[in-house]
Amino acid sequence: MFKPPGITIRFTRVVEDYAESMELALRVIESLSPVVRPLALDLQLGCCLEGTLFFDDHAWPEKRDFHIRESEPTPGVQPKAVYASEDRATLVPELTDEAIRSWCAGALTERSPDEKHTVAFRELWCLFSRARYFAKEDESELIVLDSGQNEWPAPLLRRGGAMWAPGPLQARPMDAPLSFHFENLDSELSAAVQIGWELWGEPGRPEHRLLQDALKALLQLGWETNFTGLSR
Repeated sequence: MFKPPGITIRFTRVVEDYAESMELALRVIESLSPVVRPLALDLQLGCCLEGTLFFDDHAWPEKRDFHIRESEPTPGVQPKAVYASEDRATLVPELTDEAIRSWCAGALTERSPDEKHTVAFRELWCLFSRARYFAKEDESELIVLDSGQNEWPAPLLRRGGAMWAPGPLQARPMDAPLSFHFENLDSELSAAVQIGWELWGEPGRPEHRLLQDALKALLQLGWETNFTGLSR
């Protein structure tokens, strides 16, 4: 059920204005929400020269790294920041779409170092998440992950009347069941969705069908991909 390093599906789209890139990324997160929800997010800002779409590696806002996570602990999972210090972490009861949008908007109010630069989001990570799991009626709230060498019990999480599989498991060498990463680079915005647990990549499973539907929705939003397993 767990096979490292997993499958990564990459999407890209041309960005004509970095001011719109954050909105494009947020729409992807919301489109993926039926199948994967963040337990934590990390955001890095950068500075591009005014009037261009190229980031200046020598110019940064005073605060460039941000981290947000849910305040209530998730069984078996311990989110931590990628770059931001713990004293700057934002805690919220639940990472709803509204909470994510508010956090991103607040981050983008950071000032640029001078009038020659504009602040824009450079990267956004979701490394800790919960993925929709379709449990059988008599199934326990626990699944077993098999890495081929070890078996690990993974607790399930019930949210909004549905069952979710959170991850990655604390102190285990693994990724989340589903994760994603955005990067702004030279007028192109990329979105990478990683299937970390085999269940969501297994044809015929309801989890796989739900993921396929969510990924197809990205094509309808104007994203492009070389992955051949999707169709409009």
